[in-house]
Amino acid sequence: MLEVGCGYGFLAYLFRKCGYEVCGTDAVKDDYRDSLFQRMGISYRQSNLNDVEPLADYPGESFDLVLLGEVFEHILNNPAGLLQSIERILTPGGLLILTTPNPSTLTNAVRVFRDTYLLWGTPEFLREVKFDHGAIIDKGEIHYREYPAWIVRDLLQQIGFVVCGMRYIRSGIAPTQTFQKRMVKRALELCGQADKRIFAQGYVIWARKKSHDDGPPDGVPNAG
Repeated sequence: MLEVGCGYGFLAYLFRKCGYEVCGTDAVKDDYRDSLFQRMGISYRQSNLNDVEPLADYPGESFDLVLLGEVFEHILNNPAGLLQSIERILTPGGLLILTTPNPSTLTNAVRVFRDTYLLWGTPEFLREVKFDHGAIIDKGEIHYREYPAWIVRDLLQQIGFVVCGMRYIRSGIAPTQTFQKRMVKRALELCGQADKRIFAQGYVIWARKKSHDDGPPDGVPNAG
């Protein structure tokens, strides 16, 4: 399996402990992760996910599973190109698991109403350098875009994936949050609404690359 945007490597580490042959790639340099990967036998490559052809160093059909966890919202240059690259390196029938924030929430609607919704107009975005000496940056610490789930689902299908499922992810409860916030989240859990679209903080989509048994891509008539 390959974790795209592996960060500090914790997920890659867990999959390795479960017996997977694991590779990781990211733009972030981290000595602790590199030491951990070396001890665990995890392969790592530095990569710029904003390249026109990201993941070009990996041969086609070389992974059975690709994880893209909380990365898609950080891609500035060509998000669709990244998904196309992942489709290329997956084996037929291989699985992509993608998680990303959910912008279609009641909380964000209230923020827009109060003129405080700053997803794309943050002070950080104003100061973030997007290009340096003619080359696009290789990482971004801010969310360039957050996409409704149906947009990502439809894009995956257009690229050629078979979307197997999608589920919204509830927001966690942390002791550092205010008492009021924790009580609201607990109430949503108790009434079964925490993982509904208007309250969920993110979503996960799992999709597999079409195999030879799936027939021709969408829009291509069957020769029979």
